[in-house]
Order: sequence, then structure tokens, then C-alpha cells
Amino acid sequence: MKTKTEDIFKDLLAGEYRDGYLVYNRKSTDDTDNQKNSIKYQKAENTRFAFRQNLRIAPLTLEGFCTDGIISERHSGFKEDIELTFSSDNMVQYRVDRPKFHRLVELLSKGHIKGVIFLCWDRASRNKGDDTIIRKLMKAGVDIRFTLAQYDKTSAGELHMDIDGMFAEHHSRVTREKVSITIRNARARGLCTNKAPVGYLNLGSMEEKPFDPVRAPVIKDMFESAATGEWSLADLARYAIEQGFTA
Repeated sequence: MKTKTEDIFKDLLAGEYRDGYLVYNRKSTDDTDNQKNSIKYQKAENTRFAFRQNLRIAPLTLEGFCTDGIISERHSGFKEDIELTFSSDNMVQYRVDRPKFHRLVELLSKGHIKGVIFLCWDRASRNKGDDTIIRKLMKAGVDIRFTLAQYDKTSAGELHMDIDGMFAEHHSRVTREKVSITIRNARARGLCTNKAPVGYLNLGSMEEKPFDPVRAPVIKDMFESAATGEWSLADLARYAIEQGFTA
């Protein structure tokens, strides 16, 4: 018996949504207190734009991807995977860290969806890698629209995209610097900026993490044993394994 998801993919392959558009909204997780382009704002502006331009939003709903043609993704504005993969047929690949954006690109490149609506360039592209993907889709004939900008199919339009792409990447770099400085200063004050270290529970605030009632006493014993000078690293490792500290 086919599932609803299987039926949707069957419709995709059959061209059911080939004349429709998807709406992509992205909110950065880096500076959540200082963002005017909220998901709610982007969704409202983009759907109004689609109505004004008489663009049909594809009634596509896929769990974990989109609802009624609306994609909403929360992801870092500057983090990217810099590892490249090379193949014998001159193929160079790199990982796209935005899973919903990755799936969107795949649907567009295969022609299952006619186009996509973004609020502006920096909601679509955060770096040169994303920038390249967007431009290649455009050159392949994918209809990519921006609610707050229009790019002529001229050299001036290309320059306009270059400028917007440059500012989008610059904003990501500035955000990266701010986040890095904030994290570094927080760590200097003894705050926990990531997952709680072993021996503490991943609860509470950055200022205070509660002790792990099971592991904290064991770690305390290990430090006290190491301080005697009578325990080697191998002894401590063996003791930790006996207490259940395994990978």
C-alpha cells in the first residue's frame, strides 16, 4: 500500500507541480535578537508578491521540507562545509549545509518545480558556494524571483547581483566575527558556550550547569587519584572504563 509521501513523489515525477513555485524563507540562528527579516515577515511578503505577480505556489507538502509550498529554514548564515570532493570525470563537489535548501535545489534542477521566491538575495545566498548554485540554476532556466529586488537580464543586472551577493557575504563575515568574539569572551568568563562537559548535565544556563549525579563523583575521584601521583594515565583510563566511561 502506497503512503501519502510516495503518492506526492509520484505526482512530482509526473509533473504535477512543474508550473508551480515554492517560497523559501530563512532565518539565521547566529544573531536571533537582531533580525528584521523574521520567518513570519518573509512568508507574508513573499506570498503577497506571488499573488501580485500571479505566480502559482505549488500546493506541495512534504514532512520535514515544506507545507503548502512554503519552506522555512533556520540555519547559520555563515557556517559552511569547506571540504571538496574530486572525481575522475572532472567533477568538484561540496556539501550544502542547509538540508531544505539542498532539497529545493535538487527539485529545481530536475525541473520538478518551475521556480522559487526569496525575499532578497541574502535569504538565498550566504556565501560564494551558494551564490554559484543560484546563478547556475538561473542560467539553466529556473525562474528565481526576489520580492525586494529585480535583476535585469543584462550586464547591469549581473552587476546588481554581484553587488547584492558581495553585501550578503560581507554581512555573513561580520556576523561570524561578532559571534566568534561573543563566544571567546563568554569562555574567558568561564561560561559554557556549548554542550555541558562530562560531569555536568546539559541543563541550566550558560552561567551554571548542574552536576551529573552519576558521573561527577567518578570524575572527582579520578582527579583526586591523579593528584596523589600514584596513578598513571593508563590506570585512570582503566578505572574510567570500569565505571562505564566508554565511547
